[in-house]
Amino acid sequence: MNSFLCTVVSTSVTQLPAFWVFIFLICAVVISFGYIYTKQYLYRKKCITTQNNLKVGDKIKTFSGILGEVVKISETESGRVVTIKNLEKEFSGYLTIDVLAVCALIDEENN
Repeated sequence: MNSFLCTVVSTSVTQLPAFWVFIFLICAVVISFGYIYTKQYLYRKKCITTQNNLKVGDKIKTFSGILGEVVKISETESGRVVTIKNLEKEFSGYLTIDVLAVCALIDEENN
């Protein structure tokens, strides 16, 4: 009887810390996902604000890394498009892209 009591007590004591470790890991995962989601939400919100407030003369960066200056903004049947002039001096050219490809204003990015 005495050995049975020791077995029951030792089993319950060893399972208790495992339970708290499990709870701690679950909390860590939930907090990590919450942080990542919040950071991504704020980034998307900033991009959408930038895309909606574009004007001619703005210097922009696209998601693919192209740097350019907005020359013209126009509406097409597929949505808003932006014509940009490449900022490179040697290889200057024009490119028409969808407004959703715009990531950030270059001046905002440096601040």
